[in-house]
Amino acid sequence: MEDRNYGTIRIKLDEMIEKQNISKNKLAHRAEMQRTQLNQFCKGTV
Repeated sequence: MEDRNYGTIRIKLDEMIEKQNISKNKLAHRAEMQRTQLNQFCKGTV
């Protein structure tokens, strides 16, 4: 089977958090997720 590269998706969550002036703690609480999960999204390690 041929390996195809369809591109990448970049999540600019850190930029949006800063632009909206909201803390990661508050966002994690509102999104009902762990802060460690949110940090992984911000770092792009998900």
